[in-house]
Amino acid sequence: MDASSESQGPAAPSTNSASSSQSSTTATTSAATPVQSDWVEARDPNSGKVYYANLKTRQTTWEKPADFVRSVAAVPALAKSASTVSTPTVAAAAPGAAAKSAWMACVDAKSGRTYYYHSQTRETRWHKPLDFVAPSSSAASPGPAPVAPATSATATANVIRSPSVLTTEAPPSVSVHAPAPIATTAPLTSQLSASLLGITSMQSGAPSLSAPAAPTTSGTVSDTTQAAAPLMRTLSVTAAAAAADDNALRRKLPSGLLASIQNFQLEGYANTHFAKQKAGLFGKKETIEQMLRFNAELLKHPLLKLGSEVAPIALQANRNILSYMGDRQSSKEPSKHAAKLLRNGLDAAEDVRDEIYCQLCKQTNDNPNELSTVRGWQLMALCASVFPPSTEFANYLMNYIEKNASLPSKLRTNELGIQESFIKQDSRRTMSVSKQVSSLVEGQKSITAHDVPTLAAFTLHRLVRILEDGPRREVPVMREIEATQNRKPCMLRVHFVNETFKTVPVESFTTAIELRDIMAHKLKLKNAVIYSIAEVVKATPDSPADERFLEDDERIMDLVSVWESEQSKSQGFQGHLLFKIRLFLALDETDQEQVNMYYMQAVADVVAGRYPTTEQDVITLAALQMQCNFGDYTGNSELITGKLATYIPLAWLQQGKPTEWEEKILLLYAKLLGYETREAKLSYLDYCKNWPLFSTSFFNCQQSKKNDLPAEVLLAVGSSKLFVCDPIEKTTLKTFEYAEIVTWGHSADNFVVVCGNLVAQDKTYFETPKGREINYLVSSYVNALVGKPIQSINKEERTRIAVGKPTVVKRPTRTTTVSRKK
Repeated sequence: MDASSESQGPAAPSTNSASSSQSSTTATTSAATPVQSDWVEARDPNSGKVYYANLKTRQTTWEKPADFVRSVAAVPALAKSASTVSTPTVAAAAPGAAAKSAWMACVDAKSGRTYYYHSQTRETRWHKPLDFVAPSSSAASPGPAPVAPATSATATANVIRSPSVLTTEAPPSVSVHAPAPIATTAPLTSQLSASLLGITSMQSGAPSLSAPAAPTTSGTVSDTTQAAAPLMRTLSVTAAAAAADDNALRRKLPSGLLASIQNFQLEGYANTHFAKQKAGLFGKKETIEQMLRFNAELLKHPLLKLGSEVAPIALQANRNILSYMGDRQSSKEPSKHAAKLLRNGLDAAEDVRDEIYCQLCKQTNDNPNELSTVRGWQLMALCASVFPPSTEFANYLMNYIEKNASLPSKLRTNELGIQESFIKQDSRRTMSVSKQVSSLVEGQKSITAHDVPTLAAFTLHRLVRILEDGPRREVPVMREIEATQNRKPCMLRVHFVNETFKTVPVESFTTAIELRDIMAHKLKLKNAVIYSIAEVVKATPDSPADERFLEDDERIMDLVSVWESEQSKSQGFQGHLLFKIRLFLALDETDQEQVNMYYMQAVADVVAGRYPTTEQDVITLAALQMQCNFGDYTGNSELITGKLATYIPLAWLQQGKPTEWEEKILLLYAKLLGYETREAKLSYLDYCKNWPLFSTSFFNCQQSKKNDLPAEVLLAVGSSKLFVCDPIEKTTLKTFEYAEIVTWGHSADNFVVVCGNLVAQDKTYFETPKGREINYLVSSYVNALVGKPIQSINKEERTRIAVGKPTVVKRPTRTTTVSRKK
């Protein structure tokens, strides 16, 4: 069965627990009409003119595109296949107009109350935000009833095509609502991840688009529209999960999912795949019902029909499961049993992983011990965070988990009891029953408020995500295991180049690109694409740092697992995350947060000695840095005493006396009286822009002797050209303008540049293990120059493009008293 998705407009904030699926109306639009092609037709509310917007390229135009096709049957067909919620009517953006506030006022159709919707984060709230700016001549728009919050992209069709095939991607069938963001290519499993927990501010990691604004006079989409950074799904998962009860979680399950998996009963799978064993005095075979029911005794045979070579792994899994759940005495801590189970499952084939999930279903089914049941579901959530089941078993497993998520809540903190009689005596163990019970109680203090439906819904969310992303690369560390037990994120520090940091929540499935967008959102950065998350490691505290930008789909917690493994081998090993600028595109001086990031990185690079500088350079920049830090000079010379290393490169600091440097810097610092912090930062950046190598990325390379270049060179990648430099002096030996490059490419150990024309070409090879990173930077800068979107490094392809001369737009020269002396 096919799957489809429909983009929903902002729902009013929820005020009751009634299910939103009980009543539904057809979605309405005010500004855009859905079509079969990539183009949509919309009307500018100010001029009344019709314009056209391309959902893929974001291009807008007043002229009707040649491939524009209006679909008459698109809306009815979509309405029949799904239950939709009415959306608020909002006006489309005027041509060339800039929004004064990201918040919009909408009116709830039932109560008549006004609520507010954030166009970027998709948050809805009843009270007026502090930064809300009312439109000058328009009233609040009518909105939907205040039902439970709708997701940004609610799945509306069946998930399963057949018992053995799991659908992971929906076709891009959408209804357009302006200006609400629309997800057009997100995999269906990403949409389910949001729907399961009722997250309205979450967007999938797949490319997403904001609804198109009307074309400007030049026919281009504004930079703000193109650069809007989505708030990724990780940011809201934890808060939503912690606040939701089991009824709310149940209510957010897409109807398509429930309808698709309802026929995949676990009993049917067990009847086909379970290895029925004889039991009892007369050797009667166990029934499927018996095999799927909780049993505190250890298994003698795997549940599934496994080969003899993997049967021991399955039986070891059973011992770990029973020990973790408290149904088997063990001297080990429960978390260690969980870690061993996860390690074996991650290293095992699909049939063993299915066996582990089948055992967990068995041990959580009809379990008379409430604490044991809760721990079983904890373990299920942990497994769903690390490795997926097979596609054949996935539907059955989701059906079992969803049924438990639908159960009425039974477990409460004051009702939780531990049955001592349930924990069997073992004469071979020295641990007494009372001691075992005490250990279990101590380990459960923080989770006694978790009931089965909530844990099951939490597990289902994780299962949907792991089916989309695939298995983890590393076994979770203990702090991640403990965090998942309690449905909490791990709190990690993300550092900046100025040695400060921000602590952010990270889930088991958070990827590098999601963490980047979380950081950009927290820092209120508009253009997230220019930033990246890097890994910085040191073998010892005194060794040089090795910095590497992470792949977009690299899981952050896998990296943490690697660090802790290295630290166990070498106590001096250090590793941390770094948020920094990766692509130095044109600075938007109206974006103060971007100015702050550019300034922060410029200071770090200057002080680190990355650029060739003169004595006057370092004095001028140090004075501007002090003006940024302290404001106007008040005569306090102690501000710089003993702190020169934070202002001057070490190579210069070693060439003079500290007192001489301090006098020269303070003398110029005193002349900057009246400079505001923002102006001082921009002046700092203006000064650095005079250097040809400023804002370039350096790569040490080996050169072939087929040209006039030395054997060892430094390749500097800039936003408009490549510089080949002397590795010591950093003087420029040769440049490659992007407009002159015919093509370029890379392999595992080199990067190649091809210049000339189709008749005569000149190839230059640079031997370096960083060829892929260089290729990404060049491709991104060229795309920016020709107006194309910057692609993910995971989807990059070898580029062959002839680049025209870019148009350089110069900013008016700022009048300052600081200038770089020749």
